[in-house]
Amino acid sequence: MMRKIISKNRYTKLVICLGLCFNVWIGYTQDITKIQTLKTLKKVIRNSEKAEKLKLLDSLTNLVKYQPEFKYDSIVKATIEHAIAIDSFNLAGWHTASFIYHQNSILEKPNEGLKLFTNFEPYLDKLTDERSIGRVYLNVADSYYFLGEIEKSISVYNIAKEHALASQNNSLIAFVHLYTSYAQDKLGLFADASQNIKEAAKRFQIAKDTFNIVSTKNLLANLYSRNSFFIEAAKERKEAVFLAKKTNDYRHLVTLYNNASIDYRKQNKHNLRLKNLEAALLENKKIDDINTQYRLLCSLTVAYLDLGNNTKATMCFNEAQELKVNDDYYSKETSYLNAKKHLLYSNGDYQKALEAGKTHLKIYQKQKKFEETVWAHQFLNKTYLELGEKEKAYEHLAVSTALKDSIVSAQNIKSLVYYQTLYETEKRDLQIEKQQTDIALLDEKNKIKNQWMLIGGLILLSIFGFISLIRSRNFAIRKQRLQADFSKNLVKAQEDEKAKIALDLHDSVGQKLMYLTREVKSKDDRELQELASQTLESLRVISRTLHPSTIEKLGFTAALEELLEEVKTHTDIIFSIKTDNVDQEINSQQALYLYRIVQELLSNVIKHSGAENAFFTVTKTAKVILIELEDDGIGFEVERVLKKGKSLGMQSIYERCSIINATCKIESHENKGTKTTIKLNPFN
Repeated sequence: MMRKIISKNRYTKLVICLGLCFNVWIGYTQDITKIQTLKTLKKVIRNSEKAEKLKLLDSLTNLVKYQPEFKYDSIVKATIEHAIAIDSFNLAGWHTASFIYHQNSILEKPNEGLKLFTNFEPYLDKLTDERSIGRVYLNVADSYYFLGEIEKSISVYNIAKEHALASQNNSLIAFVHLYTSYAQDKLGLFADASQNIKEAAKRFQIAKDTFNIVSTKNLLANLYSRNSFFIEAAKERKEAVFLAKKTNDYRHLVTLYNNASIDYRKQNKHNLRLKNLEAALLENKKIDDINTQYRLLCSLTVAYLDLGNNTKATMCFNEAQELKVNDDYYSKETSYLNAKKHLLYSNGDYQKALEAGKTHLKIYQKQKKFEETVWAHQFLNKTYLELGEKEKAYEHLAVSTALKDSIVSAQNIKSLVYYQTLYETEKRDLQIEKQQTDIALLDEKNKIKNQWMLIGGLILLSIFGFISLIRSRNFAIRKQRLQADFSKNLVKAQEDEKAKIALDLHDSVGQKLMYLTREVKSKDDRELQELASQTLESLRVISRTLHPSTIEKLGFTAALEELLEEVKTHTDIIFSIKTDNVDQEINSQQALYLYRIVQELLSNVIKHSGAENAFFTVTKTAKVILIELEDDGIGFEVERVLKKGKSLGMQSIYERCSIINATCKIESHENKGTKTTIKLNPFN
């Protein structure tokens, strides 16, 4: 639909073409600038020596890092050799680690990466920087991983972990745990892999690396999903979606929604599958990734077909075909064939569907994607049945069943290992408890005769205890009511006294200060004038703090907005504010107490949260008024703080809520921010 609109609007086309030309020109200009900088650096390097030369080589290497077109290989080699020549081994190690990564991940030559390590290994003992050593071993372990030597890679990852921990660099420690999990997953060590991913997420959280926190949660969700832990996968994915939305990480959102759709397909929940695919397509529009759009449209085609909506399926497939996808896009053929074969089958063209299905199966077999291979065999089974070729249909059914059973069996084994590892400590504790119970039972057998003699006494004691318990409970209830009444009266008295003091300040001291200010203005003494004005303003601030008169003059909502604006101007925290007008729904007492509650909450966020962002909303519904304040700060353990009884601010919040029959709910955990919800039913 959008393509048709654009084709009709010549001016829009012109703007798009000009924009593309401008981007090409910018890229071209940047390349020319980089080439000129490289030439200048190389010329200066030729005329430099020792430390100065190394400094320039380091700058040059970082400028062309991982870019073969600018001869990164030869430049980084020269940098490493010169660093070794002048005994700068830490820098040599740092660039060696980067060079190994370049061979592994950019050029896909892990053998060359190992050769680099072999050449540099004699100098490893001379390195003093644990982070550089850790990076070297991390990338060497990657070389073994890419070569398929998984067990060897794990042993080297463990060496990298030792140096990473010694460096105390959380990002490096996180990546070691993350890459170790890949290797463990390959070996079927599902439990160990999941624990390493969780540890990586914790480290990324300490490093405040939100992007990689989302990545680890997505990885853990996929790991759970492959082993049919769909509930656990959904939980991790939900947390990742929340973080990705907060940071506008649209690429991760696309991936997360798409992975969720795959999980729902496995569970035959096709409506939820469709909903997540549509959400992924919506997020993808924000980054305009044509290749991903193509894949999602093909997936939507199949989803609509599974729900019996051939019209929408055909529309999605046609829209995908109109996109100009890169010919080397790795997922193009598989996505296309999957959509095509299902659409042909749905339209009754079974012979063409069969040919597309065969080609699709070969691709999955070559890629060793076992679950997708099962689906491909199942498709061929039902297609052959439609063509009346029952023997061939049976062959594919038998293969798909055998593969599916092997996958389920592997999943069950991994699940068993996972739970064994997870609860190993608990089982040991249970064994100890059981032994203690057996001993206790033996003692009970010896004491049973004596217990019969004591039954009468125990009955009497129970009756006495029950009566005492009832009396104690009634006394506790009365005491609690008295304490609650005392708290309410105390808060009311405080508010009344504050209002009286504020009024006295305004009527007496305030009036005199205003008169003094006018008198001073007639004098030619600027310092005295400024002092008088500042004193008057300070008095007004104190008066407003004691009693917010703006509530009476402008109403609760306006007073609240004024308070929030004042807070925003005096803090670095970025506040997002949305308030409904609730002046008609609350009385003066409720307005004052809610205002005090918000004052205390904002004070806590500013003083204690360490947050960068906060979100404040006042929402009016038919039955209740909701006030919500959420931040992304360090958080705290609510129960622990309340039990210690040190937070007078929190106690005053609960007391004021109690007076106006409102409820307060504080949700917070360390390093996960805080959310406070005040719920008031103004008609109670």
